[in-house]
Amino acid sequence: MGLTWLRAWALLGLVLVGGILRAQSWTPPPAINFDPMTAAGESADYTVWNVTFLSAVITDIPANNQVKLRVYLPNDSVGPVPVVLLLHYWGAPDTKVEDEIATLLARRGIASVAMPLPYHLARSPIGRRSGELAILPDPQALNRTMSQAVLDVQRTIDFIETRHEFDREKIGVGGTSLGAIVAATAFGVEPRIKTATFLLGGADLAGLVYSSSKVSLIKNALERKGIGEAQLRQALAPSEATSYLRTSDKRPTLLVTARFDTVVPTRSSDALANALGNNERIMLDTGHFGGFLVQARLAQTVARYFDSKLNGHAFALPRTLFAPTVRLGLTYDSPRGLQIALGMDIWRANVDRDGFGAVLLSPKGVSFFLGKDIGNGLSVGASIMPRHASLGAFWSVVF
Repeated sequence: MGLTWLRAWALLGLVLVGGILRAQSWTPPPAINFDPMTAAGESADYTVWNVTFLSAVITDIPANNQVKLRVYLPNDSVGPVPVVLLLHYWGAPDTKVEDEIATLLARRGIASVAMPLPYHLARSPIGRRSGELAILPDPQALNRTMSQAVLDVQRTIDFIETRHEFDREKIGVGGTSLGAIVAATAFGVEPRIKTATFLLGGADLAGLVYSSSKVSLIKNALERKGIGEAQLRQALAPSEATSYLRTSDKRPTLLVTARFDTVVPTRSSDALANALGNNERIMLDTGHFGGFLVQARLAQTVARYFDSKLNGHAFALPRTLFAPTVRLGLTYDSPRGLQIALGMDIWRANVDRDGFGAVLLSPKGVSFFLGKDIGNGLSVGASIMPRHASLGAFWSVVF
């Protein structure tokens, strides 16, 4: 009897393990024939080509079913060159960021392919903002959109492999914000990607939805439907990066995160960092949007990183990229009362950056705030003015 039960439990275990593996498997999109590239413009560093293909997932919005790639080929390239697939941020109205990175890559002999995410740019229906339909308070719709994005990445790589201009053994992917979240899952399921950069991205999409300041309306709508974080996490597992990333994977990656990010909070970026097997990390002393203050240096760093991994050129990764910590919020002290203030940190106390000194500009003049963050953006300490000082408080958000 004991042996029979042991065999039964063993069989049940195999069934459960098999079910988990099947749940975390990924079926690549069916192969298709790609139309020829058409010339779209030229700069001093690259020639732009367009190519359109049918999305791997067909939705009820025709525009979303057409994936229009923007291909940047270095003008002076000889023979097959490395190529980087670029993925934009949520709600991107144009490809200016990708154009900048493509220029820097082209100068290093690396091609780029910018792919619009579902419901963005030309894939957004008339009358809707770019990205407006990409994140909805519907677990099935969100999972379908994320899966579509990853499958379209794989189909884009299929396209890359059909072109003699590209070196199919040297393919990278770089994403920003939502693009980085998609890139993380694509990196996990797609072994043809050899290296990746993730700018202001993360993992654990369900946890992000329930902690991000940018999608609070989505979170509230989900809660009204009775959908909690655990339930959402289960629904999103098929398209979640941590379902596929393995710490045993030694492909090189670069993660750039922001210490005061409330859009992609630290818990999300840490989840991605912990899931990657060979990850280097740069921490900015900004919020999610403060990266624009060092956008040029970030683009240079990304280009140099891909150059080192795809072309083998030497590159020492900087430990940090200095960026000013800019705050906007409400300050209070007894002499002046409550008022709006714009500030910039000029001193920080420790590694956690919870103690700081900031110069504040308010309608009643300039002051210096010295305090400690006690949570949720609220800091308490001393307000120092030209003629007096008092206890004060400063509630702020960091750009």
